[in-house]
Amino acid sequence: MANTLGGVIIIGVAEDKQLGKPVLPVEGIDMQRGLEERITNIILTNISPPVFPEIAVCPDVDEQKAFVVIRVPQSDAAPHATHHESRVYVRTGNLNTPEELANIDKVFWLRDRREKAVALREWIFERATQRFFDMRDGSIPEISATEEGGWVNQTDQPALLTLAITPVYPNETPSVTPPELNVIRRNINVRDYMGTGHEFPLQESGCISRLVEDGLVMHYSGRGTLRTYHTHLNIHGLFLYMQSLLFEIRDPEQGENVEPFIRGYEILCRLYEILESAAKFYDQIEYSGPLYFRMRFQNILGIPLRIVEFEGNAMVNYTRYSADPQLDMSQNLTVDDLSNRKQEIVLRFAERLGWAFDWPMNLNFLLKLYGQMKKS
Repeated sequence: MANTLGGVIIIGVAEDKQLGKPVLPVEGIDMQRGLEERITNIILTNISPPVFPEIAVCPDVDEQKAFVVIRVPQSDAAPHATHHESRVYVRTGNLNTPEELANIDKVFWLRDRREKAVALREWIFERATQRFFDMRDGSIPEISATEEGGWVNQTDQPALLTLAITPVYPNETPSVTPPELNVIRRNINVRDYMGTGHEFPLQESGCISRLVEDGLVMHYSGRGTLRTYHTHLNIHGLFLYMQSLLFEIRDPEQGENVEPFIRGYEILCRLYEILESAAKFYDQIEYSGPLYFRMRFQNILGIPLRIVEFEGNAMVNYTRYSADPQLDMSQNLTVDDLSNRKQEIVLRFAERLGWAFDWPMNLNFLLKLYGQMKKS
């Protein structure tokens, strides 16, 4: 399963091998302590390189019997071998012979397929980001060019944030069509902690939603102190979000704009929002494989970052500057991680951001900030 497209194993259900169906009534296996650990140990001992599936032990109400559900994702390290690295098996889709021993050509095919999938993933990402630039710069006649503050599109846009989640190995066959994405977009909204709109991703007045050849785009062109917001949902499973983070406010006493800055709080909000929205997105398109999450923060050199720090119960603003012009980082995830390891994922990205701006970050700070976000 890891060598092909993944799958689900249920331990405790007898199977009619001729029909390929479960034998009813299902009985389960004897419930024992440590079932999950025993199965994990068997997998790690017998498969190389190791596979790390999701394992759930589901006992009955009396905790006498149980079923074990093992969800195996398509692997990012295929081909995997058994029998002391001497045999490679693949799924066939045939009921009578569900797996076969791979020959050398199949092994090379598995390796080449992985490389092609990575190339497809990068092409999807680059194509999506280029579409943002085309819309931002007014290259599409029906979409107004962005006019944010004093920035002009002949120069690199300052403080440009890109967040993208995509299958580690996207399939060449689309998971969904653009018209279906037009329906799905209405079911993936989450609360916008920044208050830019009522929900994230932004789909309100002034935001253009339109189909494109490989998905759906939601684009808002910035004007004056209003920034540009852009979301792209792709038929191969990409969820991409881009916006300028340069923030301008008018000093009420001076009547003039103060120096533009980046709000650290806003970056953390967007990280939480895309994880929460993406959990709904992959549920809608019925994808459960491994994911690749990346953050790119461009043109930040010399721009002040305003951050909130807790001093007792009070929140105090500080300013930091980065010595780096750009920040790039990525992490492999599972769909389950989007909901169950959200704090850990945001912390890892926030730590890198903090180091870039000489701003120490820890879990206690993040949990306090998240509590404030949920209350506000």
